[in-house]
Amino acid sequence: MKASGHSLVVSLLAVLVFASPCRAAAPSEWLAYPKGFEYTSEWLSCVVKPSGEITAVKARDVLLVQDLFLHGTYKPKDRHDARFFQQAAEQAGSLEVRKLEEGRYAVAKSGVLRNKRYAEAAKYSQHVTLSPDRMEFRYEVETLVPLSSNTKIFLTLLTLPMATYANRGYRLRKGEGGGSLNVFPEAYDKRSDIRAGGVTELRVVLDKGHFVLETGDNTVISLSDTRGWGGKGLRADVHAFIPWRQKPVTYPAGTKFAWSFRLVFDHEK
Repeated sequence: MKASGHSLVVSLLAVLVFASPCRAAAPSEWLAYPKGFEYTSEWLSCVVKPSGEITAVKARDVLLVQDLFLHGTYKPKDRHDARFFQQAAEQAGSLEVRKLEEGRYAVAKSGVLRNKRYAEAAKYSQHVTLSPDRMEFRYEVETLVPLSSNTKIFLTLLTLPMATYANRGYRLRKGEGGGSLNVFPEAYDKRSDIRAGGVTELRVVLDKGHFVLETGDNTVISLSDTRGWGGKGLRADVHAFIPWRQKPVTYPAGTKFAWSFRLVFDHEK
């Protein structure tokens, strides 16, 4: 008995389907999010503003980072506000988001930093990968005008809420060393003021796991307690390693700075 032409076609398609290797879904295309993007996952979540500023970084219901943004300050030759804020930058297009595999997303933003003195002081690009247990950051900034400083000019500023970190044990590591152990005080005491530079890893013990801030190549963390000058929490500045100099150095237009870091929530298994 001969098989019909229709049966042969169906059989051939079945063979092709079962013989084909299974492939993971490919990453999606970049999409514009002019109103910002909200990321949620099993553990980490955050809100990405249209400017690229990131707020409300949480591990489930625990607020890890209040806000996180690109910031800059230089040594002016005359009296004026010599600061830059990502929130006030001129935006070069919309925030862009791309869906990756396994609950991960890539976020990209670019713009031009400015203040009242300089309408176009430096251009920047920000690249972030959001994952259920970590967030990876990479920044690149290029000056468009000469800027002077005794040390770094540009950094990523993270505000860490004291309500989360008070009375929590933490470790600071510099380079390959084992690191120093301490506890964030609930009440500020200038005798035990926190001002640490050159840090390559901050690890804090929380109820559901460890909050970890670790740097990439040529990147360091400067940690301080802002209650020492009227603030309300901890501040972590992440930036390219640039040593302090006695005399200010003027960086010409076209100077490039780059740094990278990871924010990890090492949750209990």
